[in-house]
Amino acid sequence: MTWTSTPDCKKREQPERKRQPVATPKWIYDPSGYAFEGARTQRLEGVTATLLQGDTADGPWHVWNAEEYDQVNPQITDGRGRYGWDVPEGWWQVAFTKDGYETSRSRVLRVLPPHLDVDVPMVRTALAEVTSAELADGGVEVTFDRLMRADSFASGISLTASGNRIPGNWTPLGEATSEAGDDLASGARFVPSSTFAASAVLRLVVDGVTDYAARPMAAPYAANLNVTGETAQVPAAPTDVKAVAGEHSATVSWTPPSDNGAPLTRYLITQVGSGRTIAVTAPATSAQVKDLAGGVPVSFTVTAYNGVGAGPASAATASVTPTAIGPETTLIKPPSGVVARTSLPMRWRAEGAVSYACQLDGSATPCLSRLKPRPGTHTFSVAGIDAEGDRDATPATTTWTTPLGAKRLQRASGWTLARKRWAYAGRVATASRRGATLSTKVQRAGQVAVVATVGPRQGKVAVYLGKKKIGTVSLASKKSRHSQVKMLPRLKRPVTGKVRIVVVTAGRAVAIEGFAVVTHAMPTGGAPSLW
Repeated sequence: MTWTSTPDCKKREQPERKRQPVATPKWIYDPSGYAFEGARTQRLEGVTATLLQGDTADGPWHVWNAEEYDQVNPQITDGRGRYGWDVPEGWWQVAFTKDGYETSRSRVLRVLPPHLDVDVPMVRTALAEVTSAELADGGVEVTFDRLMRADSFASGISLTASGNRIPGNWTPLGEATSEAGDDLASGARFVPSSTFAASAVLRLVVDGVTDYAARPMAAPYAANLNVTGETAQVPAAPTDVKAVAGEHSATVSWTPPSDNGAPLTRYLITQVGSGRTIAVTAPATSAQVKDLAGGVPVSFTVTAYNGVGAGPASAATASVTPTAIGPETTLIKPPSGVVARTSLPMRWRAEGAVSYACQLDGSATPCLSRLKPRPGTHTFSVAGIDAEGDRDATPATTTWTTPLGAKRLQRASGWTLARKRWAYAGRVATASRRGATLSTKVQRAGQVAVVATVGPRQGKVAVYLGKKKIGTVSLASKKSRHSQVKMLPRLKRPVTGKVRIVVVTAGRAVAIEGFAVVTHAMPTGGAPSLW
């Protein structure tokens, strides 16, 4: 989308009625999503996501230069497996790499429309292994290092005693669903048809279970499990359970309880109210609970397990409140003061941000890489937003004033308006006759400035607000330079009225390119910015 200003009015003394556009936007849009393994619930952190740009849907593909848009490419997925950019229209594809995983690529994307669901599965290169096998709650539980196909448990896991298969059923633990609709699970639990005999030795063999990619295990797994005698009991409750809040997380710690005759095997952390649980293998005595809502109080209980079963839950921790810290945003060489340029590049950065929110003069605006502001004093702010939706609470902000061009000033006799490429806004008003006057109306002016060409043969102008003289500006200089900002003294209070720029020298040229009206506080000292 491009906005253009209205044509010149036919009568020189007639003021232009239509307002200049605030900016010429170059729209950018999302491709974003997350990387996962096996099922969408198993997000992958630490994946390198590289955005590729193509000339057509078939390529050729090259790595997109994100620095031109103050972004980062490639990105590393966060704790939620997320990544994302804002890009212009075109053909795009994302490549994913991570040590220990096969390289993967997204589908080819056409922007527009935006794509917020570019979620890509990753496949581990190593084959699956059993991570634990234990007696628990009168049954047997087996866990794997990844999601496995649940329909392979019945035929791929056997449990025997003295060479005889034990009657019972295997049920999935940690259930999930693959993209193809297959039932997956991170483990399996065996429930016997009758209680295990005291002091029995159970033989567990895992051979033939397949992972989410339908691949076999790295090697068969076998273990002997000893059923404890009737003297053992479930463990006592953990003590001294505490929680410490972090960013979208909490660290829970505890003191191990008495095992009551059977070694402790694991702990279960439960978030009070939500019922969410996290399993921790003994002998660990602390764990981090992630993906908590920022600003919402939470508390937890901890339950200990041994070969007999689960003990009682601990007392709940005191409530703690996870934080939600947005990425710190910084503007790069922002405009400030009076800026004698009609087109302003806007650049910013925020580590960890996946998108940004911008405001211009207090209203939401697209985050553009270049602005063409209309004359006046403007304030621009930008806040980074991370993958969790946390926004920078202290946006990066800058204020500057864009001058009126010479064409917008009312000219009395003695002035000539010429089109010049080097002049601010493309026009310059020149005069050499003493008393020649330019004028314009101002509202709530706190300070004003003249934009002019300076040089060895330039004269002086006086600036009046109403009948009161604000000051005199000399345009003489050893070297000739265009679009120079000459600030006048600050006014004691905001003033509305008519400003006149009057030539006070005779026979010496004066070249006026614009006039700035500052309506907000300027930086300390009031020094102009030629940024």
